[in-house]
Amino acid sequence: MLMRRAQTRVISEVYKFQQLLCVNTLEIGRERFCNLAGTKQESEKLTGKNVDELHVSPLTKDLRVPKFKVYTKTGDQGTSSLYNGDRAAKDEAVFWALGDTDELNSSVGVAREFCLEANNDLVEQLEEIQSRLLDVGSAIATPAISTKSSFKLDRTRFDDTLPGKLEGWIDELDEHLPPLRNFILPSGGKAAAFLHVARTVCRRAERRVVPLVRSGAVEASVGIYLNRLSDYLFTAARYAAYKQNLPEMSYKKEVLKKQTAADG
Repeated sequence: MLMRRAQTRVISEVYKFQQLLCVNTLEIGRERFCNLAGTKQESEKLTGKNVDELHVSPLTKDLRVPKFKVYTKTGDQGTSSLYNGDRAAKDEAVFWALGDTDELNSSVGVAREFCLEANNDLVEQLEEIQSRLLDVGSAIATPAISTKSSFKLDRTRFDDTLPGKLEGWIDELDEHLPPLRNFILPSGGKAAAFLHVARTVCRRAERRVVPLVRSGAVEASVGIYLNRLSDYLFTAARYAAYKQNLPEMSYKKEVLKKQTAADG
């Protein structure tokens, strides 16, 4: 019996954390891992299965979990759950921050695909950033001011050394680039242009997180990471253009001609 309970807890935690890492900021991710992170009764209510019956697959030698429907219907009334179990309206600040972080991750994913085609050495860094953005979402979904579980707070704590890692990448990329002498416009090929798109989404996500940091709900390191990430994406966009030997368009101020009497 003790073995079954231990196994059940491991399976529940593995599945919960898988959702936390894979689809944290999506509605289905929030609903699923929040419910499974709760009690056994909550898990069984959601799945319709006895969690004690879960077992290890002899074929994959991995933990087998039940297959869930994509839809849960738990958010039909306009509310959703956070990782700490709190339930709130979907238009509250925390869900705006989660949504923009999710959009940022999608934007980075598209940029990564263009970088993969361009073979510009940025793919590995972008892949790591996508995983770290899921960590950002996990931290946002576990407000420090209302989360009672120290286990959940520790699990979602955001590494405050990560902004420094981005700074190192920025410095490495910048060594290859000419100094900026003008404002540049999003350009320089598909990879570069979409990295600029990701940069602007990153700025928006950061703006959503700032009030949460100010209130103490989210760690300061999360906001710092997003701030530094936008700098990285700007530098990466320039680097992508450089690697493809494509020009970056410069801002040109419109020169207004003085109206003369001849102009009518």
